[in-house]
Amino acid sequence: MEYNTKLSKSSISLLENGDVDPKLDSVIILTDYFGVKGQYSFGEVNEE
Repeated sequence: MEYNTKLSKSSISLLENGDVDPKLDSVIILTDYFGVKGQYSFGEVNEE
């Protein structure tokens, strides 16, 4: 995943563990990578 997102493995690990809050550029990179909308990543979308 490191090469596809331009985020290091350690950065991804810190985000996954909740040790750091993501910066906007990281959110954009990850939402593009996973093909989701930004609102979804912040829990603002209802899954109906």
